[in-house]
Amino acid sequence: MPKRGGRRKKTRTQRLEAPKGANLPDSIVDNIPRSIVARISKVNPIINDFIIDLRKLMGPYTAMNLKEKRFNRMKDYEAVSSQLGISHLLLLSQTETNLILRIAKVPGGPTLHFKVNHFMLPKQVKATQKRPYESMAAYHTPPVLVLNNFSQSTEQQVKLMKVTFQNMFPTINVKTVKLGECRRVVLFHYNKEDDTVELRHYAIRANPVGISRTVRRVVQAKIPNLGNLEDISEFIEGSNSFTGSVSDSEVEDESSRVTLPERFIGRGNARSQQSAMKLIELGPRMSLTLYKVEQGVNEGDILYHKFVQKSPEEAAATKARVSRVLLYSNEAFTNFNGELID
Repeated sequence: MPKRGGRRKKTRTQRLEAPKGANLPDSIVDNIPRSIVARISKVNPIINDFIIDLRKLMGPYTAMNLKEKRFNRMKDYEAVSSQLGISHLLLLSQTETNLILRIAKVPGGPTLHFKVNHFMLPKQVKATQKRPYESMAAYHTPPVLVLNNFSQSTEQQVKLMKVTFQNMFPTINVKTVKLGECRRVVLFHYNKEDDTVELRHYAIRANPVGISRTVRRVVQAKIPNLGNLEDISEFIEGSNSFTGSVSDSEVEDESSRVTLPERFIGRGNARSQQSAMKLIELGPRMSLTLYKVEQGVNEGDILYHKFVQKSPEEAAATKARVSRVLLYSNEAFTNFNGELID
């Protein structure tokens, strides 16, 4: 990069591409959902940490190093979204009593308003774990989305939530996806009893099975301390008390064992070998309650409100508008083969 007047002058711009390691066809790279996670009001310092953690969860197709100003509003992010190829805005604001999350599909809406009932940061989640796990490489590929229990409700706003969450993450073509790219899981669970949505974020890990724990330590390149042993056989056979149990697997549940169709991350997880799959929570956690849906981006007709009742005529007109929004959202949400995903 040449210098000009004592400063470097930028002469070329790098094209926006898929992250390293992501096996995505060139034809759909520009159609991947991209997001902005930011605040639109003054918030407590812990909320700033929560926003950074949400960006990691939404990664890699999100603005990780966004430097928002305290006076930035939703209109500002909407104005630049088309230039940056942004498809979703996740904006947090804080009142005296509540924390509000707005999820908007741009351009055109709709906008879903959630009350954040409670949340936990990743560091708080890991403080409760015996063996916390962290891998920066896991954030190089998008997470696998799992929606649970949304089909139990026939309410229009629940269907809209389901479609919105589906659109926020890239779709997966099970015929071409590589197993090594499935490193994380984002779970949205709908509780019909209290009308809330629980969010959980997990890492996927695999351990080879069919071998003793001591042998597995050697296979996974975890060099043991053999200073108190006279022969390697003492370590393999577990004759010394410090080597511990020689059970087949740390994961005792037989249903968690799968035969890998191809190599997975981690030593010993070779193709056609059995491994025990395990989910380790990364955080953050979040509990949400949907209380309002707007037709546009933070404006337009109110399609749903949890605390406002309408007359039968008004409710019928609103239901018709919600149906049109759902139809538009479903038509926009297709997989790599161009097939509609339910």
